[in-house]
Amino acid sequence: MALAGALLTVPQFAVLSFTAIFLHDVKGGGAALAGVTVMIAQLGGGAARIWTGRRTDRRGNRRTYLRGIGVLAGLAMVAAAALTDAPTPITVTALAFGGLLANSWHGIAYTEIAALAGPNRAGTALGLIGTTVFAVGFLTPLLIPVVLDHATWTAVWALAGAASLLAVPLAPAGRVRAR
Repeated sequence: MALAGALLTVPQFAVLSFTAIFLHDVKGGGAALAGVTVMIAQLGGGAARIWTGRRTDRRGNRRTYLRGIGVLAGLAMVAAAALTDAPTPITVTALAFGGLLANSWHGIAYTEIAALAGPNRAGTALGLIGTTVFAVGFLTPLLIPVVLDHATWTAVWALAGAASLLAVPLAPAGRVRAR
């Protein structure tokens, strides 16, 4: 679960850290376009975190939602990669939607890892996922320029999508039984 959270952090930080640079350098967009795109990802992601938290608290299917977010965020980022050269509004929509999804998983993943660990190890589990998420949040903005030195923006967005999709099998399937 901690590794899944780490991989889901890649598209989140890719969008938050590099959307403005991409839109400026590739699309000729200004700060306002970048700001609106990132704002949609951040505010939409925050609203989605609350919605998924409330929904999964009632239904108890955090794992299903987490895996679904991984798939949808991955597909949105792969779409952003495929649409890198598309008209700007289409590319921006894919990035904003991918960013929104990539910002929406935290609450349910943190809750689920604590539930998986049980009350005697919840603190350790939360520390583990927090450490992996923050490590990848630190590394992603450092590694993207390396990717850009050897590849294109299409590769950056595709790798972010791949990271999200790789998180899906790492998030356990099924429900946690009450202990």
